[in-house]
Amino acid sequence: MDLTDVIIFLFALYFLNLWWRRYSSSRSSQCRMNIPPGPKGWPLVGNLLQVIFQGRHFVFIMRDLRKKYGPIFTMQMGQRTMIIVTDEKLIHEALVQRGPTFASRPPDSPIRLIFSVGKCAINSAEYGSLWRILRRNFVTELVTPTRVKQCSWIRTWAMENHMKRIQTESVEKGFVEVMSQCRLTICSILICLCFGAKITEEKIKNIENVLKDVMLITSPKLPDFLPVFTPLFRRQVREARELRKTQLECLVPMIKNRRAFVDAKESPNEEMVSPIGAAYVDSLFTLKPVERGGELRDEEIVTLCSEIVSAGTDTSATTLEWALHHLVTDQNIQEKLYEEVVGVVGKNGVVEEDDVAKMPYLEAILDVCLRRTPYWIAYVKGKTCKTIKTFDFSKERFEILFLPPTTIESSKLANSFSLGVFRRDKLSLLHESRVTGKIYLCVMKKHWSKLMTVSIPQSLMFPKCSSYFVENNEKDDECQNVENLSMDPLISGSGFYYVLGFKEIEMEEMETMVEIDQV
Repeated sequence: MDLTDVIIFLFALYFLNLWWRRYSSSRSSQCRMNIPPGPKGWPLVGNLLQVIFQGRHFVFIMRDLRKKYGPIFTMQMGQRTMIIVTDEKLIHEALVQRGPTFASRPPDSPIRLIFSVGKCAINSAEYGSLWRILRRNFVTELVTPTRVKQCSWIRTWAMENHMKRIQTESVEKGFVEVMSQCRLTICSILICLCFGAKITEEKIKNIENVLKDVMLITSPKLPDFLPVFTPLFRRQVREARELRKTQLECLVPMIKNRRAFVDAKESPNEEMVSPIGAAYVDSLFTLKPVERGGELRDEEIVTLCSEIVSAGTDTSATTLEWALHHLVTDQNIQEKLYEEVVGVVGKNGVVEEDDVAKMPYLEAILDVCLRRTPYWIAYVKGKTCKTIKTFDFSKERFEILFLPPTTIESSKLANSFSLGVFRRDKLSLLHESRVTGKIYLCVMKKHWSKLMTVSIPQSLMFPKCSSYFVENNEKDDECQNVENLSMDPLISGSGFYYVLGFKEIEMEEMETMVEIDQV
């Protein structure tokens, strides 16, 4: 340790002392503000080291704390006070009813500020006119149905290259690294959406590696929670500046080429395939946010394009990996999906985007994979058997569950999720009889033992199509249309009665759909 480090360390101790005094006073003021309870922390670091030493994912730690402190509690992570909210009603109140109050973001670390150019990015900008302008431009120019159809050439070109790489790798290595190829294809699609040009595979790989390094270096570190130690991370700051320089060298030439193409008002060619106005970067050329002093600079455009590529690549690749995992582990699903695809386009045919509408089973799987919305499961405890017609969610128990079911710790709820469900309707029930072909509702005591059939009144909420239930490691069945079910004699007895569906249906909409009546 040289003299400079010693001086910095002494200054850090001095500022740490000042911070501790402020922290102590802030803790007393927090008590006066009546913030939610939470686990007791250690001096200086709060609960930060407690979280680190547990060696578990933050989500699982929060679940344990929820059982002890309730749906809302406080954690002191270094100098940051975090209020953890885990109840859907409280989350709705905070993010929807009081959205502007909670819309701001915490201060960025010095490293993140290097890559966000002073928070000039959708995921880091303060809530205000700049954030609204950037977000509105993103939605209008990149994710509208018109723009998606206009860029169909990108998906066709990327899929052709994807299949060529898979075939080449299969011949050369005898196996295929599926996820690396999928990530490269997704990244190439997003880069072309941003810049409207065909990019060489070598350049795409280079950009992907650079953006991956950017994501790693901007991940939360100690200075994010204890800024007083920032001077001790000078080496990381230097590395971040070098990486930022590399990022600019990769993307700025593409921005300049596209700007020259737009300024010259050229027609699409082999390199610049997207017409003027069809690339995301075209809209950034004309964007003039007041907060940034007029037109965006090249380094700000690099930041805005980079966040699109990084966010889209990781989320899409993760979803695809999740879907492929389930297809591989359940051969019945894979076989049925394969038969449906072959039945529509033939064994050696190419699946066009219009063909997807002719494949209901594929659409059902896509609904689950792409939405990744939480399922809800409602249940009521009764001493006698009941017929389900409508259900008042304001009075009965309501639970939110997320896939995969292995993350559900409660044995009761885990058992209720023993069926993996792929369906296109809004409301589904938990079992289909393999004998009668009718949908059954499982009655739960200690294990699944009793079954009962149900009828659901006609409702515009239900599409006129089949549902699909896939039981673990067994043959999947096609259910009847939910409007055409008949009522059978019920089995009496106490237990829990479950109904399963998408969370995207509002509770008020469901109140007239499932009614609990005594038999």
